[in-house]
Amino acid sequence: METLFSDTRVKVIIDGALKFVEKEGSTETCDLIFVGFPGPTDDSLSRLYSKEFYLMLRNILAKDGMAVIQSGGYLTTGQKNHHRYFRSCWIKNPGFLSA
Repeated sequence: METLFSDTRVKVIIDGALKFVEKEGSTETCDLIFVGFPGPTDDSLSRLYSKEFYLMLRNILAKDGMAVIQSGGYLTTGQKNHHRYFRSCWIKNPGFLSA
C-alpha cells in the first residue's frame, strides 16, 4: 500500500516556517502547505504571527493552493491578531476553530 510519504508528488519539509518561506519564496511554489505553530506566547514568535509572514507564505503558494495553519492554545490577543492577519492576506478564508 502506497503511503503519503512514498508519493513522489509529496515533499515533506520539517523546518522553521519563517526560514522555509524566506528560502523557498524565490525558487518554487507549493500546492499545499501545512504549518504547525506553537501558541503566540512570547516576542520571539511574533514574526510568525505577522502579516509579513502570511504575505511571504501566499507568494510561495500555487494559484489554486491551500495553506493550513495550526496554532495551539486558547484565543489570546495574539491569536486574534494572527487570525486577522491571515484573513487580510487571502481572499478566501474558509477557516474554523476547533478545540
